[in-house]
Amino acid sequence: MDLQGWLGITPLIMGAGSAILGIIFGSLSSPSRRTKNSFIIAFITLAVLGTGSEIGSRLVTAGQTSAAQLRKDALLDMANEGEAVMRRCAEEQFPQLAQEWANKANQLVESSLGKRYVPLFRSGVGLLPFSAPSACIGSKIIWENLNDRVRRLQEFSGAVILPLS
Repeated sequence: MDLQGWLGITPLIMGAGSAILGIIFGSLSSPSRRTKNSFIIAFITLAVLGTGSEIGSRLVTAGQTSAAQLRKDALLDMANEGEAVMRRCAEEQFPQLAQEWANKANQLVESSLGKRYVPLFRSGVGLLPFSAPSACIGSKIIWENLNDRVRRLQEFSGAVILPLS
């Protein structure tokens, strides 16, 4: 079990332990003191349970935030790398560079967001068309496809939801 799993069950373990202590102390005390002791143990149980769940939820949220932020940063970094490849469109090796970048970006989208995002990443549907700069006329279609994928990565990075902290 990973850290988030343990943090999720920590309040349950703390609450169960407190309840067991309450039962033990309640049964050991005299009948006249049981009501008072039971009230104190119940109060302590609630306090421990509330504190444990608050700490656990904050740590889990912090872990989720950092993972989401890492995904978002990775998508933006890949988009920036794609823009750098686009600026090299006049070079002879541009088609090969574009293909290598597209393969890496495809793997990133699949590992970060899941397989269901890959077809949308490869598609220009819903994006306004941009014409390649005049220096890129020889590789116009490659440049336009690369541009669509860079814009899609930027779109995906904006859709990564960071948990409220």
